[in-house]
Amino acid sequence: MVLVGHAAYPAVSGRVPASLSKKWITDVLRKKIGYQGLVISDDLEMGGVLKAAPIEQAAVEHIRAGGDVCLICHVEEHIVRSYEALMKEAERDRWFARRCEESCRRVLALKKKNLKRPISSPTAAKVQKLSRQVWEFGEQVRLEIIKQQAEE
Repeated sequence: MVLVGHAAYPAVSGRVPASLSKKWITDVLRKKIGYQGLVISDDLEMGGVLKAAPIEQAAVEHIRAGGDVCLICHVEEHIVRSYEALMKEAERDRWFARRCEESCRRVLALKKKNLKRPISSPTAAKVQKLSRQVWEFGEQVRLEIIKQQAEE
């Protein structure tokens, strides 16, 4: 699983938090890096994301962007409102409904896989490899920002 935070990177995706950004979740994480596991939002009740969208819209946008699970950690009403918004959007938009089904398949596959065997920690080599990929991507973003600033 990967948890996507709410930081915004204006040079890459404007003021949209990464947790709601198709650019970060689908284009970078899934397509560029090739990540196929679950993508989970950080708590959607946090101030950074709520400045960008009401809780219900944030939940819909996280899923629309390619996320699979929305964390809502404190207020039960926020959970209910977000669930209702997700269901309403899935009923209204067939593409969004298919996006939700894709996320459900990922969640169920992870549950099925982990119910059969004890959950183990990743190997040091895997952690090192992923850390290196994240660092390399961060360097690419940093260099792109420097390039864009130089062009201005």
